[in-house]
Amino acid sequence: MKPLLYLLSFCLFVISCNKDEESDSTPFPCSNTPGLSTYQALMVDDNSAKLNGLIAPPSCQTTINSQGFVWSKNTLPEVSDNFKEVSGTNVSTTITGLDADTKYYFRTYLTSNNVVYYGEQKDFKTDTSRPSLPAVYLDSNGITIKAHSWAIIGDTGTVNGVTYTVVNENDLRYRVDNNYMMNKVCVSRVTSMYGLFQGKSPSVDISHWDVSNVENMSLMFSGSPFNGSLNAWDVGKVTTMNGMFAGATAFNQPLDQWNTSSVETFQSMFGGATSFNQDISSWDVSNAEITYGMFFRATSFNQVLNNWNVGKVTDMTSMFEGAIAFNSDLSGWTVSQVTACSGFSDNTPAWTSPKPNFTNCTP
Repeated sequence: MKPLLYLLSFCLFVISCNKDEESDSTPFPCSNTPGLSTYQALMVDDNSAKLNGLIAPPSCQTTINSQGFVWSKNTLPEVSDNFKEVSGTNVSTTITGLDADTKYYFRTYLTSNNVVYYGEQKDFKTDTSRPSLPAVYLDSNGITIKAHSWAIIGDTGTVNGVTYTVVNENDLRYRVDNNYMMNKVCVSRVTSMYGLFQGKSPSVDISHWDVSNVENMSLMFSGSPFNGSLNAWDVGKVTTMNGMFAGATAFNQPLDQWNTSSVETFQSMFGGATSFNQDISSWDVSNAEITYGMFFRATSFNQVLNNWNVGKVTDMTSMFEGAIAFNSDLSGWTVSQVTACSGFSDNTPAWTSPKPNFTNCTP
């Protein structure tokens, strides 16, 4: 009886194995439908765009007639609109000749056995067309070279026979460090000139620079032998002029046209600028908080400053210390916010006029 049972079990095992083998060898059904994906467009400008997508052909053995991208100004573009064939699976192509400031729709497509399949639709909008004008122009003051609002870094334009290039801060610093064509730049896109000419001097005229977007001019000409014209500069956005002309012993140029209303700190601005003696009585210093050492050892400076609104200043430490020529009546200054004024007028032998009446500190 046992041998019979063993034989029966063996037969059932063999039959079961055969069924498993038959099941494992059964092929998966193929697909006649391709896999199509459309990705966002890249590098869009005023007349071109880069289209991207994925095209996986049908797994069945079918004839691929064509594949790529279609696009149109209307939704759900088809091959009867605009198309471009692109081979491969991960596909991309750049289309050109587009209209500026226009919305376009696009998607991947594949034609198999003369049946057209489409991927999902994406869209993009081209940039506004850039005017066919020079990127730079001459300001109404007849001096400053400015960039149009649409100009980008590297754009050029010619004014009075000179070609200027729109630069960023890195480009500008490279030119300064290498003394390279600083007079042929448009600096409208530069926001910081910190220490730009520290210890060195531009060898060319920079009076035409458009500094209207610069916020930081700290140490810009510190220790520089520079003595060029800067009066046309629009410094209206500058908030800090710390040490701007500190140790600039040769500088003595008019600055009376400067709009300093945004400046918060003038610390050591003319410290050691031994030649400077220009009328800056018209400066708006109403937002200044620090004038520490502003004219420290500015040995030539002697200008009338009685109209300055210094009501926000808190620190006037050593403001005129060592300014041996200075002698101006500052008794009308409002200094009620000043809490630091030590050395305010130390070593000022010529100063016989009334001084500010400090109430919160001892000069």
